[in-house]
Amino acid sequence: MKVRPSQVHAAAPWVAAWLAVATSACNDADKRFVELSNQGIEALDAEDYSRADGLLKDALKIKPADADVRFYLGTIALRGGQFEDAIGHLSASLQGDPTRPEAHLSLAKAHYEHHQPKEALAALAELFKRDAGHPQGHFLAAKIARAAKDRALMDKALRNAIAGDVGFVPAFQLLSQLYVEVGAYEAARQVLQEGLRFNADAVELREALGLVMLDLGRPDRARQELEAASAMTRARPQVYFSLAGAQLQLGERAAAVTSLKAFLIQSQGVLAREDPLRQQAANMILKLRAN
Repeated sequence: MKVRPSQVHAAAPWVAAWLAVATSACNDADKRFVELSNQGIEALDAEDYSRADGLLKDALKIKPADADVRFYLGTIALRGGQFEDAIGHLSASLQGDPTRPEAHLSLAKAHYEHHQPKEALAALAELFKRDAGHPQGHFLAAKIARAAKDRALMDKALRNAIAGDVGFVPAFQLLSQLYVEVGAYEAARQVLQEGLRFNADAVELREALGLVMLDLGRPDRARQELEAASAMTRARPQVYFSLAGAQLQLGERAAAVTSLKAFLIQSQGVLAREDPLRQQAANMILKLRAN
């Protein structure tokens, strides 16, 4: 069928009107999408995860393939333990934007938590193509190796994590634990001292070094490190219990009682009243006072 010029001219006003309505609808949808996305991200920043999830899911209805919204929904699902949902959102996000390292890391975490180590390692391989030294990526690889009881691979992964960021305290901590588990206390000491060289305020490393010094038969050094740890912010109550152990080895009974009392006070509301360590501390105080 041929269309005469007169028919085109007659239809032109209707076509123009339709295009104007369609353009307006698109603009309104885009504005609503941006509004919902921004509100969702603001809620996420405020740690209002339930509200963020609802807002971002509403945004997703407008643009189902948006990589950013999918990424944020994936991180929320991962945090909430909804690993299948997290895997779905993060996989979709990476289809739209495969360049985001944190999406590959989050996908690897979701697979790991969902007991899918092979898939987690595949996601990490994609991460390392884009950021070969990603410390959290190598740390997760170390956890996967630990679950597989591959100590050599775990050691390598943790050293890669440290090489990627000497300020990444958990890598030093886990590497020292690896050596402690096999009785390599001197190697653990070296790792912890290296970690403290770069992270002097890391109470976790200071406490761990004190415990390793006890393992090495150096209660004097253990006392020194544990006293320093007890004076730091974020110190665990257990530091005082370990300090009491070092003091007892040095024959400092009165100081040990003081440390045990501090442990009982500091552990209130942190450890259960019936916790074996609290009961042991109370019994130790009674025995030390009796003698």
